[in-house]
Amino acid sequence: MNSFWQQLEQLSLKLTPAVLTTFMVLLTTVPFRLPGINEIMPSFLFINIYYWGVFYPGILPYGFLFVLGLLQDTLGGTPLGVCSLVNLVAAFLLTTERRVLGKMLFGSVWFGFAVFLCFATLLQWGVMSIYFAKLLPIRSHLLQYCTTCLAYPLMHIVLTWVYRRIHQL
Repeated sequence: MNSFWQQLEQLSLKLTPAVLTTFMVLLTTVPFRLPGINEIMPSFLFINIYYWGVFYPGILPYGFLFVLGLLQDTLGGTPLGVCSLVNLVAAFLLTTERRVLGKMLFGSVWFGFAVFLCFATLLQWGVMSIYFAKLLPIRSHLLQYCTTCLAYPLMHIVLTWVYRRIHQL
């Protein structure tokens, strides 16, 4: 019976990043009654994809990121599949660079995140522009890019604490 509880504990530890990521996606889609808040709300999803992809690869599987993208599209009102596509492409490209990024100092990791986020933001803007067959304004994407880059250090601390708690048990 003891092994059952150990297996359950191991499963819950492995699910913690996915549950935390899902919670953060839901948090970003909560309708706050502040004008313009959606334009500047950081993309916690990309922070999570980057962090877990670099420091704990494989913990957010592609299937999960696809379903999470569909959830984000549904709750955010974007065309179905846009966030899923961006999540999958970003996560796939991150797997090629994670070995280098995981061994760097924080400043380099943060810079790597800024480059990663720039690519993901431009990809999302480009896919949305293609979907609507016109160049969409990029202002809101740039504002979200800036706030997400600024939010990364704090989220890095929080996610590192979670990561250490997972490996401590």
